[in-house]
Amino acid sequence: MNIKPALKQLLGDLPYTAEAYWYLRQAGKPLTKKFSMERVEKVLPQWRSQVEASPLRSQAGKRVMIFTTLRYWIEHGALLGLSLAGLGNEVTLVYLPYASWKLPMDRFDLRRQNAYAQGVLKLAEPALKIVSMPGIKPAELPSALEDLVQDNALRDTQYSLQVEAVDRQSELYRLRLQRDREAACAALAWMNNNRPDVVVIPNGSILEFGAVYQAARFLGLPVVTYEFGEQRNRIWLAQNAEVMRQDTDGLWRSRKHLPLAPEQMDQARTLFASRQRASLWENFARRWQGVPSEGGEKVRQALGLDARPIVLLATNIIGDSLTLTPGVQ
Repeated sequence: MNIKPALKQLLGDLPYTAEAYWYLRQAGKPLTKKFSMERVEKVLPQWRSQVEASPLRSQAGKRVMIFTTLRYWIEHGALLGLSLAGLGNEVTLVYLPYASWKLPMDRFDLRRQNAYAQGVLKLAEPALKIVSMPGIKPAELPSALEDLVQDNALRDTQYSLQVEAVDRQSELYRLRLQRDREAACAALAWMNNNRPDVVVIPNGSILEFGAVYQAARFLGLPVVTYEFGEQRNRIWLAQNAEVMRQDTDGLWRSRKHLPLAPEQMDQARTLFASRQRASLWENFARRWQGVPSEGGEKVRQALGLDARPIVLLATNIIGDSLTLTPGVQ
């Protein structure tokens, strides 16, 4: 009988055991290469020094909370947080030390990974305040938030499996629901006690990012969500909205009466033509199809279709699917 999982579960609930084990056996090292923060560890002292030397630090700023999880987003959050601190803001980075959103992790390993992450991120202090989410005493989850968290866990599962129909009894869904609940409860407690002026969250629609976004909006806090799109050196931003939903209603209301200038129309034509030819255009880094268009008649012949009109509805989870109603999908 393998007693190791049971022993780790027991030790994971005892204070200081996981941290002591890490310091004695793995001090300074990650549990897995997927969570190695070696690159950011090397540059954090330099970044902090630049922030401390910033002439803008003395100006009045805002109290900012940044939430991140997963190694690459944590590294990005540290850089973003220090940048905002250099502009005079009081910034707190709240993080979850997970390496994967799809694989379970017992508390013993989570605490060891957290010890490693804290050891790296403390190099940014005091310019950037560091808060580990597993160390926050969670709040109770209101029923209104519970429904939103369940919806978020469903999107997580769809996103992970890249399918629309998923089993809510599956291990993956239960894992995502547990983690989203824990993140929402911890974030709710911290934000309610500290009341930041603004909360900054990557994505805001899936994983713990979505759960924390819902908790922040439940408290009525201003939220900025952001993501990287298909264009190089650009990001998407949204205020008090999930940036991945691409809500352009306000933009359309303000611009709908303005005709496109000739150069703007040329840009639209060129972009559309590049999509048809499956080629890149300007600073776009993604091809939306692998081969050029072949035409409706060739498709009819290949698929044995009759002369009725063809409608192609190409969707992908979280991207196009968010713009469609469930009835259309």
